[in-house]
Amino acid sequence: MQNRIFARIYAKIPFRPLARLLSLAAGALLILRMLTGCRRKPAPPAQDAAEARTLALAALEPIGSALRRQPVRRKRLPNDPTVALSLIIPVYNAVRTLPKLLASVLPGIPGEVLELVCVNDGSTDDSAAILRQFQAEHGSGGLRVVILGQANAGVAAARGEYLAFADADDYLAPGYLFRLLARARASQADLTESGALLARPEGQVSLKAGWSNPFVRDLTKDPSFALELSGVPWARLYRRELFDGLWFPEGYDYEDTLIAFAVLRRAARWAFEPAAVYVHTSTGQSITAALQASPKCLDSYFVVERLLDDQTVPRDSILYRMLVAQFGAMFRQRLARLPRDLRQAALLLARDLLCAHAELRPRRLPPYERLTEAAVLAGNLEPWEWVTRY
Repeated sequence: MQNRIFARIYAKIPFRPLARLLSLAAGALLILRMLTGCRRKPAPPAQDAAEARTLALAALEPIGSALRRQPVRRKRLPNDPTVALSLIIPVYNAVRTLPKLLASVLPGIPGEVLELVCVNDGSTDDSAAILRQFQAEHGSGGLRVVILGQANAGVAAARGEYLAFADADDYLAPGYLFRLLARARASQADLTESGALLARPEGQVSLKAGWSNPFVRDLTKDPSFALELSGVPWARLYRRELFDGLWFPEGYDYEDTLIAFAVLRRAARWAFEPAAVYVHTSTGQSITAALQASPKCLDSYFVVERLLDDQTVPRDSILYRMLVAQFGAMFRQRLARLPRDLRQAALLLARDLLCAHAELRPRRLPPYERLTEAAVLAGNLEPWEWVTRY
C-alpha cells in the first residue's frame, strides 16, 4: 500500500527538471564536503616533503633513473634552406603500426623537400629493419630519411624550416603535411594547429572539438590562449626557431612537457587548419600506457621541476595556471597504478612546487582551476583524486 502511494506521488513530479536540480545540489554538497574535509585534515608538515622526495627517488633508482644527471644540451645542426619540413618520429617497438605511419607520409610534399627524422629508442623488435627498408626504397629526391639511435635527439638533428612530430602508432590523413605547411606560410604563423581524430577499434571520434573553421590568433595580445592548447607535440607544425636554446631533459619520460611550458610560450602567432587531419590511435599499448605501470611515471612531476630549474620559462600568472593544470586530471591518471604511498608523495611534491610559485598566482582563477588548486595545496590524496576525476 505504501509503495503504491509513493508511486503515485512520484509519477506527478516533473522528473527531469527535478533530477537536474537534485544532481546539482548533490554535486555542490560533495564539493563542500571535499573542501571541508581538506580543512579538517591539515596537510602534512613541511618536513614531510623531504621524506616524500626520498621515497619517490628511491622508487625510481632501481630502474636506472637519471634524475640527478645533468641534462645534455646537444648542438643543433644548422638549418638547410632546401628542407621545408622535418617530421620527427620517435620509435620504440612499433613493428605493427610503423608501416602504416610511413605509408601515410608518402608521397611527401609536392614541390618541397620533406625530411623524416626517425629516432629509434632501443627497439627490440624489427622496427629498425622497417626504417632501414623504408630509407632504402624512398629516401631520395624530395624525401630524405634520417635514422638516429639516441632518444630525444630528433630536434637537434632536424634541419627543416618547420618541425612536426608524429607518434609511431599514429598516422596522417592524405595531404596532412601539405595543407599544414600551406596554412603556416599563408598565416605567417609560428604554431599551426591541425585537426585531429582519435581512432578506436569501434570507430573514430573527434579529438578536438570547438574549432571547425580556419582562424589565426595573435598570442602577443592574448598570451593566455596558450592555456587552451594541448601540450602534446603532435597535430601541430612549429617554426624551427621556437626550439632555439631549448633541450629535452636527458633521462626523463614525459619529455614533451617542454612543449607546454616553453615552446608554446615563445610563439607570437598561431593558426588553425581543420583540413589537415592527424589520426591518433588509442590502443592502450603506447609508451605512455606502459609508464603507468612503472615508478617512472613519477617523472611527470620531476620533469616539470627540472624544466623550471634549467629552462627559460616566463615567470608569470600563466605559468602558475599551467602548474595547476599539470597537477590535475592528467597527473592523477599517470599515477593511478602506483601504490598509495607513492601517489601521496608525488602530491606533496606537487604541492610544494605550487607553493614555491605562489607569487605568480593571479587574483582570480576559473572555478575548476580554483578547485584543483585547493585540492593540491591541501595535500590530502583522496580529496585530490576525487576532484581531478570529475
